[in-house]
Amino acid sequence: MSERYFYPMFIKQLPNKQGYKGTFIDLNIDVTGKSLEELIDNSHEALDKCFDDGLTPKIKSSDPTTLTPPNGQGMIIVEFDRIAYKEKHDKKTITKSVTMPAWMANIAKERRIDCSKLLQRALIAEFTLKETKENKYYENIK
Repeated sequence: MSERYFYPMFIKQLPNKQGYKGTFIDLNIDVTGKSLEELIDNSHEALDKCFDDGLTPKIKSSDPTTLTPPNGQGMIIVEFDRIAYKEKHDKKTITKSVTMPAWMANIAKERRIDCSKLLQRALIAEFTLKETKENKYYENIK
């Protein structure tokens, strides 16, 4: 499952070419970076903080065709995929309790099935995340 969102950002170069400043028009958030790449990375971090529950954005983005950047500024569209961002940056683990019938738990124990790993694999399949070597979460549960 991909959760992709697109947010317009006005950008300008800082004095003495010391980097860039970007402003998310809809979120009234300023972001800076020493390079365009760093500006985009910092933008993703700022967008991540603007999400309520992990998948639902607080604010819908404006139609970029209706926006005109101020003089001396440009406009870019920042793409943000919440799931891909979390997969790459959120490395902490948590403990969750799972409820299942006793007979199922007994058979899993007899067959030496690691329910935690099985659940992680099932959730990855449900999210349809790439099961590649770049996906460190998937590699850790194989």
